[in-house]
Amino acid sequence: FSKPYYKSGLTMVVKSDNTTIKSFKDLEGKNIAVQLGTTGADEAKKVKNAKIREFNSAPEAFMELKAGGVDAVVNDKPVNDYYITKAGGKDAKTVGEPLTSEEYGIATAQKNKELAEKLNKALDELKKNGEYDKIFVKWFGQKS
Repeated sequence: FSKPYYKSGLTMVVKSDNTTIKSFKDLEGKNIAVQLGTTGADEAKKVKNAKIREFNSAPEAFMELKAGGVDAVVNDKPVNDYYITKAGGKDAKTVGEPLTSEEYGIATAQKNKELAEKLNKALDELKKNGEYDKIFVKWFGQKS
């Protein structure tokens, strides 16, 4: 793998006017939307007395939040960030700290250390010259 180029994890999205959900604990007894078969679904199932609504896709979960059928969506940070900034989620916000922490790297063959080194050098250059931040803002609406 290359060095990590993105830090991610699971985050929660609620409607912008929601003032009661501020942390994972606040999801107790609430209706939570998740994408079927994801780590978000696994984490949400740990919440006491919560009603978990599973959807085939993240956009379906966000539509249910927008319609008021659920109190929150638990999903991967990049998916949530993209929804809020680029896909019509202006009436939603991320709350609380990430529930998990994950780092993304670019996979390479273990034997191909030269390729991993070249990727690391390219990542360093993209960060140094500001191009990484431009790409990040384009897709996630905020700096890394």
